Amino acid sequence: MRLNRRNTNNSNHYPDLSQKVEKELGIILGKITHHIHPLIVERVTRANLEYRKSFATTCHPSCDIESFFYENSDCVFPGFRRPINKEKGVKWKSNVYKADGTILNDNTFPRHIWAYLTMNKAYSGGSKGMWSASGLDRLELAHVFSHKKDERTLEQAVFNNVDITQAPYGLFTSASNVVLIPKVKKIIDSHL
Repeated sequence: MRLNRRNTNNSNHYPDLSQKVEKELGIILGKITHHIHPLIVERVTRANLEYRKSFATTCHPSCDIESFFYENSDCVFPGFRRPINKEKGVKWKSNVYKADGTILNDNTFPRHIWAYLTMNKAYSGGSKGMWSASGLDRLELAHVFSHKKDERTLEQAVFNNVDITQAPYGLFTSASNVVLIPKVKKIIDSHL
């Protein structure tokens, strides 16, 4: 038996059908996503009004504090952000990126937020760390809105006025932006 082979260079061979169910997927994900309670977000926002002054005196001179202390900021760890690949050099993690005075980090600091709120402990990873022992490793850390300059299309599509000149770095550890969702790949693998 001979199979007829289609042209594999044809981009329509496997079209992206996700647009047909985007709204439904969004609703489903919203129902299973864990958000930080609004009263905690409000408390962080109020604390940032005072902390901004202190931070301004201790941060790197090149750090744009407006990226972290925007109006109603709920940024938990100002000064920290996730790098894009071209910014990663040797020993990049938890070091100052001299071009903008921020401290580059992987997702350790957003995990600190959830570790503290759920276990009253600092984040520690690995098989013997608190993240696994608490069961938080069954969930994925996600950001509702992008915290990287080059990934801001959702905000522009949803909101009328988006200042794309302001770096979104404060969203990296924003209490209202850092959520936990079940590991989608695990769900898909177990139901296909």
